[in-house]
Amino acid sequence: MNYLIIDTALDVAVYALKVDEQVYIKKSLPGERHSESALRFVDELLTSVNLKLSDIDVFGVNIGPGSFTGVRIGLSLLKGFLAGRDAKVVAFNSLEALGYDKYGTVCLRASKDDYFVGDAKGDAVDNVRVLTNEEVASLKDAFEESEVDALNELAVTQQKYNKGELVSIDTLSPIYLKLSQAERQLKGATDES
Repeated sequence: MNYLIIDTALDVAVYALKVDEQVYIKKSLPGERHSESALRFVDELLTSVNLKLSDIDVFGVNIGPGSFTGVRIGLSLLKGFLAGRDAKVVAFNSLEALGYDKYGTVCLRASKDDYFVGDAKGDAVDNVRVLTNEEVASLKDAFEESEVDALNELAVTQQKYNKGELVSIDTLSPIYLKLSQAERQLKGATDES
């Protein structure tokens, strides 16, 4: 089985290719623009093992939470790759990848004021939500992560694939736990009216 993982949701983008039992990983540098590097990284991964997109059996994609633009880049890239194709797609969220094989409350910085939070239970993360810095500080079993491990993303993707948790590329949508900056500004203008 050949797996391709695309994760552009966080500051460091992660691209992973698993061919049989061999794993190949590419990561962007912090601050590198995902819109400029995503195609190059996927191409480099596939070229390095002489594969084409049509050779991929399962695609995994991070649907957030994370950067609004980053999440949209990854989803758009995958939708472009798979337009008109019937493909096996697994969607995972950032906290599932960060909390894989861990127990406790996984926290991912959302902004200077709050965190994306989920309850990690080894092979699953549930109760995904947004908490303030103060609320996170009061959690006894919380641990903060900032960078996703590509091997965790592969493990989550394989686990979901084996359970039959596939999604249609046509209905694939991001997880947004907060309003975008534009929505917050619009809401503020509306509240003032």
